[in-house]
Amino acid sequence: MMQQAVEQAGESLTRGSIKSLLGANKNITCKINPSENDEGTIYVTGSKMRGDFSTRVEGKGMMSHMIQDGEYAYMWLDEDAKGTKMKLDFNQPVPSVPAGSSVRSQAENLDEEVDMNCSNWSPDNSKFNVPGDVEFTDLSEMLKNSMMQNKTGTTAPKMDASVCNQIEDATAKAQCLKALGN
Repeated sequence: MMQQAVEQAGESLTRGSIKSLLGANKNITCKINPSENDEGTIYVTGSKMRGDFSTRVEGKGMMSHMIQDGEYAYMWLDEDAKGTKMKLDFNQPVPSVPAGSSVRSQAENLDEEVDMNCSNWSPDNSKFNVPGDVEFTDLSEMLKNSMMQNKTGTTAPKMDASVCNQIEDATAKAQCLKALGN
């Protein structure tokens, strides 16, 4: 359904999942409203995706961003000069996520159908530039180092799972939490 609506010229109102946008293989931009307090704009071209999201929590507005450039996923908030990045490895299996966990809930939200207002667009590659004023922590390197320490028999230092909380991509967040033993 999503692919048919996006194939039409101009703007189209439709229902679909964020996951369906990623699989549409189109140059599209969509406005989404997953809930009363959330809205966002998603830009997709080839293997690249950007999402800019605003949400209201306890009356306070917050902007978050995510860029997937085909190699890494970057996540950051406007309020902070720090963010996270994680290497995308499409050959790795999706880790199992316990029922009832917030990560499972977020993963299911990627498949949840929401109202979308989509249109074709001529890609603006500047949308996929990672901001230079944000310091990104490379979670894939942290996880790799942790696994190396475990293989050599040394005890890896216990890391606080809060480092994973900035990750909006459900798969990346689940991999982070699993690697930390949470």
